[in-house]
Amino acid sequence: MPIVTLSSVGNSNYLCLDYIGAQTTTFCVTASTSGTINYNVQATLQSPMLPASSGWFLISSAVLTSSQYGPISFLTPLAGLRLTSSNLSNGTVTLEILQNAGV
Repeated sequence: MPIVTLSSVGNSNYLCLDYIGAQTTTFCVTASTSGTINYNVQATLQSPMLPASSGWFLISSAVLTSSQYGPISFLTPLAGLRLTSSNLSNGTVTLEILQNAGV
């Protein structure tokens, strides 16, 4: 299960997903903080491995205070996911992803 954690303002590393074989993509966001975290989950339909990949779009946005958001499922393929934050001064926010590649 791919996981990425963000501990400062900005963008996390992207997570490449199986956009050819996966049928669904489910993600969950967890915050560990003593304050408030504003975060966004962004997705792309283009391979993030391509140098000109700039097609990131917002799929989820929330304000968390030591809680969990999700899970949220997409029934369409996604090529990549990443976290962004504009307010993360004390704590972390974690994105966990699960993909189903059944027949």
